Amino acid sequence: MEAPFGLEEVSFQTASVAKKPFVEIDLGSSPWKGMPLHEAVKTTDEYVEARTTSITSKYLWLGEATSRHAPILTKRWEKYGKKKGRREKVLSEAWGGDMQTTTLSTSTSSFKDNVELSIRRDVWLCPYINKDALSGGTTLLQLLSARAKHDPIDFFATDLAAMDLSSSNIADCLPESVKDHVLCIRKTGSADVMVELVSSKIIVDGVDRPARLGLAEGLLVLEVSDRILTFATDVVKGIMHDIPVAKLLDYPVTDIDIATIQEDADVKSLARSTAELPYKAPAVANIESLISLLAAARDTAADHIHSLREDPQNYEFHVQERASYEPEFILDVLGRSVARLEGEGSVWMKGVAVELVASHLDLERWSALHDQAVEVHILQQKGISTADNNSIGLVPQSLSFAILKFRDFALSFAEEMTDDLLALVLRSPIMKDYVRFDVERKELTRRQGYKAGKAEELLLEMCKSLSNRAPGCLKQGKVYPVHEFQRLVDMDEAVADIIPERVERQVSDIGLVTECIRQIQLLQPLSRSFADEATAQQGALDAEYAVFQKNCQKIEESFSVGAHNSGELGVPQGKKFLYPVDKRRTQKIVERMRESEHNLDVHWRAVDEIVERLEKNIGGTACWQDFIKPRSLARTPEWSVDSTSKPKAFLPPPGSNIYDPQLVYLSQDKPRDLPLLPKTKEKTRGTAQPPEPRNVEVPAEPVIEPSTIEVDQRALDVFQTLFYTPDLPGKPGETPWTELLYAMTYIGFNAEQLYGSVWHFSSPTLGKGFHFHQPHPQPRIPYRKVRRYGRTLQRALGWDSSTFQLL
Repeated sequence: MEAPFGLEEVSFQTASVAKKPFVEIDLGSSPWKGMPLHEAVKTTDEYVEARTTSITSKYLWLGEATSRHAPILTKRWEKYGKKKGRREKVLSEAWGGDMQTTTLSTSTSSFKDNVELSIRRDVWLCPYINKDALSGGTTLLQLLSARAKHDPIDFFATDLAAMDLSSSNIADCLPESVKDHVLCIRKTGSADVMVELVSSKIIVDGVDRPARLGLAEGLLVLEVSDRILTFATDVVKGIMHDIPVAKLLDYPVTDIDIATIQEDADVKSLARSTAELPYKAPAVANIESLISLLAAARDTAADHIHSLREDPQNYEFHVQERASYEPEFILDVLGRSVARLEGEGSVWMKGVAVELVASHLDLERWSALHDQAVEVHILQQKGISTADNNSIGLVPQSLSFAILKFRDFALSFAEEMTDDLLALVLRSPIMKDYVRFDVERKELTRRQGYKAGKAEELLLEMCKSLSNRAPGCLKQGKVYPVHEFQRLVDMDEAVADIIPERVERQVSDIGLVTECIRQIQLLQPLSRSFADEATAQQGALDAEYAVFQKNCQKIEESFSVGAHNSGELGVPQGKKFLYPVDKRRTQKIVERMRESEHNLDVHWRAVDEIVERLEKNIGGTACWQDFIKPRSLARTPEWSVDSTSKPKAFLPPPGSNIYDPQLVYLSQDKPRDLPLLPKTKEKTRGTAQPPEPRNVEVPAEPVIEPSTIEVDQRALDVFQTLFYTPDLPGKPGETPWTELLYAMTYIGFNAEQLYGSVWHFSSPTLGKGFHFHQPHPQPRIPYRKVRRYGRTLQRALGWDSSTFQLL
């Protein structure tokens, strides 16, 4: 049963990373372009009727067969796994003898050998039906169970989302007479589906508004659904080969379901979970989980800003990393660089400004997404929601606009992040030997006579492909470009090893925004209404985003001027921020640490003076709320032979945003009474008018008094390193990532790997979530990061080394 209008012979671009992401195809012209409307409607109706009838009959048969033979199916499939090639043979015969070996992303691995592959049609339409995925574990059993239990229409959204149609010519196959037509889909019974071709001009919004798909997409979804159900029924027949097909349904129904292996509840992978969606029961939107992820991202951004203020070592690392990506360090074709010609001082000052601005903009972005997700959730909790997951009901304007705004912000962030990704890789340390600016330093080109390694070339092409494909696909609710990128990184150790840390953080951010878009799409999984409604309200959405951009511009201006006011105070050169926190405390070490802390405080004081003066610029933003929030900084007390060596945390005076160095250098065991106002220094350029007093009410953070947590020796070793202080025995060192995972899950945290290197640790009992980065290529976390993770947990939960005791 061929799809009409030439969709059976639809052309796809040839994938090739050896030369460029895609080799363009000659689309040509479709012979069906001039088909009259009545003929196009008749052709469509006949095809739809045949496909829906076939889908319904196979779905019913599959449900009946699996309900009778689930135990045998499970046992035999497990037995087949012990015989080499047995499972693959069953799969190939059920698919028609030509099942693809692997997914598109895995096929890409051969591009490292400059092989140009012409990918088959199945790869684009059914990428998750392949031998590698289905022959291992219980994936096939999950597929059979899900497709047998749930109506076929419930999988239409999943099948559509898995298709990669961005590189095809399906839009040019349809007759002009039905260009404005859509397929309306309704449930008419327990297993019956009604699909009809309707002009989009006559669809009236209402409570009974049907789900609707574009004509080409809808026809292909019907084809894929029918073929997968055909495959599923033929797999059952192949496994139960010793029983005649006519007698398979004569057996009694059992209460036993097809056995599948449940995923470990403690350690999960968002990328893996996304990849497994086509094999499982249809997913529903989980906004609460998304809010938890976004809250952790927001808190991580705020904690990063705090660590830049508190930890000289962390501040120095991030400023140096940020500056190393600036184009001034890249040579031109004549071997010159701005850093060499004009001196590195100006580049370092630029790196300081860029780090300050970028860290605060990150906080603003994640706060915006979090607040919008909360708004959507609140409106849903009021009882306002879509009718169900398969048809679209009329939703009130408040919820509809909240969803569209959330979607618009997420899409805008995703586009900005993917656009920056390729430039980030080109300016990264791994590529600086292979790229050069032209003489005018306007364009970055490949260096003549120098060829990057295979892993570097593959990473570049992956980033190009992601930048080109992701924005358009994400607007359609399709997340496979990001998923394919992650799959390729996971399977290619050489690529994973060379990805710089900052690039991986960018990929992690892209993945989190992608998850926002995926969850939004699940609110209306089978409808074009998102795109239609967004177009209708684009003016209002643009106005909302313009307000956000204006706030971001003000934040950028405020902290850029603040960094300029600090000047060389914040430049990490010489030993200004040398911070031997892991060394045994001696008078020399303590003085060195106190001097670095002093230098950092002086720098931030210069920045804060400007930001506070520009309150009108950023007042009301998330950055401003973070700026005026009371916070304590851990500071090293003066050297004393009798005193302990634990750092002390002191709180700035009420109403003060400026960290006066004199306030944090206290030698007493107890902090002295702090003045109500910060001290002012003598002005040498005239006396400025004092600023108007601000009435800012900042809620006091609750004092957390943690109870003692009993752990085993293995976990205790980890927490003693996380919360190391010099008075503890031993010396801090690197911590294996697996040990951190063990310790966090031991005390009740759930661990989920997101995209890139980020792991999300969440605790249902504590109501807190944290994002930590997995180190690579080395499996151990350097003490600099271990200490920061410990400080993060200490600030959020009040934990220290005394919190944990041996069982």
